[in-house]
Amino acid sequence: MHLRLCLLAVCVILAAPDVYAQGNATIVGIVSDTSGGVAPGAEVTLTNEGTGLRAVTTTDDGGRYNFQRLPVGNYRVMSRCPDSRRVPSRESI
Repeated sequence: MHLRLCLLAVCVILAAPDVYAQGNATIVGIVSDTSGGVAPGAEVTLTNEGTGLRAVTTTDDGGRYNFQRLPVGNYRVMSRCPDSRRVPSRESI
């Protein structure tokens, strides 16, 4: 009996991330410069407009960025190419 309870507890703990993930979303994109070329190494800042939660990443060699497991909401995306000004964008997920 005790072993069954322990196994049940382990199954519940392992399943918890999958249950929690059902309300999550992803924002992906590509940062490009004014000439249309991709911007590797650009800093991308994501801000949840409802909570103020912020996340920062850097684009890869193809100018791509990826924010995963985000709570559903309205987000502001700001990017800054190396040696340039910030460029705002808004996303709703």
